[in-house]
Amino acid sequence: PGTTVYVKFDNPRHPTTVQGTLLSSTEIRCISPSWEANGAEEVDIRVTLGEADDRGGYTVNRVKWAFFINTLPRASLAFGPAIQAQVNWGIPAEFRIQAKDSTSSNRTTGLDPFDVRVVRRIDPLDPASLRRAPSRPSTAGRRGASKHLSS
Repeated sequence: PGTTVYVKFDNPRHPTTVQGTLLSSTEIRCISPSWEANGAEEVDIRVTLGEADDRGGYTVNRVKWAFFINTLPRASLAFGPAIQAQVNWGIPAEFRIQAKDSTSSNRTTGLDPFDVRVVRRIDPLDPASLRRAPSRPSTAGRRGASKHLSS
């Protein structure tokens, strides 16, 4: 424990190595490199206890790591029976939120929290006639970038 290790985020185009710390026989701590220039992708992680070079010495076994692009709320969407114009108030109805990133691609990783405010229109034809719902939505503990909610 406390030993310096080198962690390679390995992809054919942009292999990047960062320094890490061996915490135990099963744990390493490091800060992942910025991957913004490369976009969202999955890479292999390999580790060496020796010098960080390409002469070998990295682990043969690889661990997958997914880089992602941050969620862009205005590109995300909600759909389902709970958001239809004609829905019965006070009866549980579900809807789904699909998170999108800044390239408008579906997010498939991450546990981004969603802050949802349920409103209803007094006049369905007038978008300005919104009134806050008397109850709070409940989240259904799904992992990933897609959430089920009910109102």
